[in-house]
Amino acid sequence: MLKFVFGAATTALVCATTMPANANLALEFIQGGNTTIIMDNGVGDADPSLGSIAISNLTIGNYKIVSAGATGSPFIGSPTNPTLDVSSLDVTNTGNAGTLTLLLSQTGFSAFGPTLFDGEIGGTQQQTLSISYKDFLDATNQLFAQTTQIGSTLTFTTTPFAGSTGGTLNTTPLYSLTERIDITGTGNNKQVSFDAQLTGTPVPEPASLVILGSALLGLTGVVRRRRKGNV
Repeated sequence: MLKFVFGAATTALVCATTMPANANLALEFIQGGNTTIIMDNGVGDADPSLGSIAISNLTIGNYKIVSAGATGSPFIGSPTNPTLDVSSLDVTNTGNAGTLTLLLSQTGFSAFGPTLFDGEIGGTQQQTLSISYKDFLDATNQLFAQTTQIGSTLTFTTTPFAGSTGGTLNTTPLYSLTERIDITGTGNNKQVSFDAQLTGTPVPEPASLVILGSALLGLTGVVRRRRKGNV
């Protein structure tokens, strides 16, 4: 009986780890009526690595994206341990006042049960800018969907800036995650530079730990009895 319980627990862990993800990673920029979407390994992505996007010198309305990097699974993290990262993003508000929205999104995450999410952002901006940061989970596994917000919205108007937000959500495969950053400027070539990252860590459920612990204890007992029998 103990062997059966241990085998079932092990099978469940393996299935959760190897579930196919069918993942897509993408960046979206929105400014006024202008929208640009860059898919991983699609048009505009200068990085051939799977799970990594790199762009430079992209103009969206009144904003110029000097450089930007974005990564997700399988470059960092995994379907069961999600990570989304916006790195070294440099933006200049070249024209009139307005808001640039940046969305980094990936589908195909398969962590099951309680998952602790942590979102962090930090960087510098010129005083006439403001920046806000928030994260979302979508249970229908759609790119850029902003269905369930994770934690609270962070807003910064000073420099340098840094903050974190997060919370524990009960997840069911497959789902998508999205980081959203809104940059509001007054024009006049004001600049902002930052990094942002969202991570998810599965939280072991007490019942699962008890079952797995009991199975391990039972297996230990079987090994000990066999050793005694061989003496």
